[in-house]
Amino acid sequence: MEFAELESLRREIAALEERHVESLNEYHISRSFGFRHLYNSKRDEFSKTSTGTCVLSLTETGRWTSEQPWFNQTGALVSEMLNVPKWQSAGLPAKNPFTVSFLLEAVLALGEVDESLISSPENSEKITEAADILISSLKNKTGKFAVYGAAQIKNYPPSSFLTQLVVRVLRRCKRFDDRDLIQGVRSWAWREIEHELALTFSGSKTADAYSLAYAVMLFVSCTSPSETTPDQSQILGKAVCEIFKAQMPDGSWPRSRPLFHYPKIGNAYCFEYEMLTQLLQCKALTEHLLPHMPELKRATRRLHETAFRLGEQGLGWASGHHPQIAGPESWSTASVYHFLHELDRLLAEAIRRAVFEYVGVEYLPPVNAGVGTSKPFAEKFLDSSLVLPSKESLSLRSVIYDRFVKLIAARASDVERGSDLPRSVPISAIFFGPPGTSKTELAKQISDVLGWPLLPIDPSHLVRKGLDQIQAETNTLFSMLASLERVVVLLDEFDEMVRERTSDQSEVLSRFLTTAMLPKLALINQKRRIVFIVATNHIDQFDFAIRRAGRFDLLVQVMPPSREAKLANWREARDLLDKFGLLDEGSLEDLTFAEFGELAKKLRKAENTHHAKEIVADIHANCTLQQEVHDKKTWKILCDDQRRFIRVPPV
Repeated sequence: MEFAELESLRREIAALEERHVESLNEYHISRSFGFRHLYNSKRDEFSKTSTGTCVLSLTETGRWTSEQPWFNQTGALVSEMLNVPKWQSAGLPAKNPFTVSFLLEAVLALGEVDESLISSPENSEKITEAADILISSLKNKTGKFAVYGAAQIKNYPPSSFLTQLVVRVLRRCKRFDDRDLIQGVRSWAWREIEHELALTFSGSKTADAYSLAYAVMLFVSCTSPSETTPDQSQILGKAVCEIFKAQMPDGSWPRSRPLFHYPKIGNAYCFEYEMLTQLLQCKALTEHLLPHMPELKRATRRLHETAFRLGEQGLGWASGHHPQIAGPESWSTASVYHFLHELDRLLAEAIRRAVFEYVGVEYLPPVNAGVGTSKPFAEKFLDSSLVLPSKESLSLRSVIYDRFVKLIAARASDVERGSDLPRSVPISAIFFGPPGTSKTELAKQISDVLGWPLLPIDPSHLVRKGLDQIQAETNTLFSMLASLERVVVLLDEFDEMVRERTSDQSEVLSRFLTTAMLPKLALINQKRRIVFIVATNHIDQFDFAIRRAGRFDLLVQVMPPSREAKLANWREARDLLDKFGLLDEGSLEDLTFAEFGELAKKLRKAENTHHAKEIVADIHANCTLQQEVHDKKTWKILCDDQRRFIRVPPV
């Protein structure tokens, strides 16, 4: 799918997602704290598994917040779910892994919202009890259908759906660490994959795409990439293809085999949007899922055709599993909204790839780096002094880290989950200063510590289709940038294109680009999901509308590395300068990284102090800061004047 189609699908998803809270609010029961199963039900008793699904849908999408009606009842709901008699629901056996998993998963999700809810001795004991039940369900060796490493409901064969449910909940509470058990689950899951693929390729009517899907998820959740053989990876890719081949023309999937029987309701089945949600959450399958965006789009379009109206603005969906049940159910509605959220996350990755491909830049997906890693920020970047207009001198590296990078990194996980960075977190910066001061390298260091890919853009990208197409190309490119997230965008060498619109040097092209960029910058600042950096040598010639407060959060001057930083990096040069009594030479401060490196080489050939002084003087006379820019002003004079543009947020 091309970028335009991806973005169109994303807007469609966003329009549906807006109804999430209002829709599930129609099922909320304030008196019993949970969610009812049916829309028109008059009973106030909450459904255990439906409540678990609703809670997970709301917490995983960031919608269990203080603004919502259920938030103040969270503690009571946790207590209610942990104290369900015998862990039973809908007439199923006591302590069955199906009910226990849904209840425990919801409790753990709420605990991630507020850890104090699950940290009390009483609740911790209940959580341990529930986890022990789930572990036992995987280790069970008794009974007609019992298999080590697979979960089942009593008197029913084990299923990949139930086993995946149990394993993901145990992982969430950090109880899935028994190596023998992990190996047992992995082996069983692989046998299920092979079995379902054999049924599929033989054309058997008993082939079940849902069972295959959950077996694939189960296997990759128990197997690291280094443990997966090339043959297994190829088979997994083929399995994912077969899952989507089973999709029907209307966007739905054929009903799964029954999982078990509810004594009060009837057979339990998998629901396609429940299955798709789990599939999309499986990061190890991203490469296999991206080619199937058209099928996922078809599944999304089907939602418009099958939706029920709930209240004034809500939408709900029925599972279609039980013809005696009329209207939309809460758990299937919650599953649909959860699916939409996870599809949006996959779309974010697809859009990143589409933009990088369009620009022609090599792409590497974001990684979970950021603050908290042992890797220091910009370790190889030689620090320089940032002298504020107030004359206060600060460490450039510390300012960039403490007032910019660290704040973004602390909230980077919010963006990964699909939320915007708050207004209190800066996202944009202009790095200005003389040539050769590694402004581009600084942007790379920011990209590295955040774990977000760097997208460098220069003016050639805007004129590559010809000057007559520059308006269309600018609109296209900046619209793409506004749709990105988890990317560090660097606009480099754009000086000539953002000149003062009233300047005598300003051209029609420059005026147009300045005007074109402003609304896009506003949109990027509104969405707040990328880092946006402009590197320039001529901040003084930037249009005021570009550099004023509100457009960019930081304006920092990047000067040559400090004398101390250079001497610490070139120990041999330091020793030679010390030998010739030149350590305190003030001109050393003006040299860029490359210029000091050249000095270090030449000092090796210095025969005496006089010769060494000549070398230093010659390098300094020809350094960047001593070169004239215009009106007989050197870069050093110009930089002193540009210092007035520095703007950094307070600590």
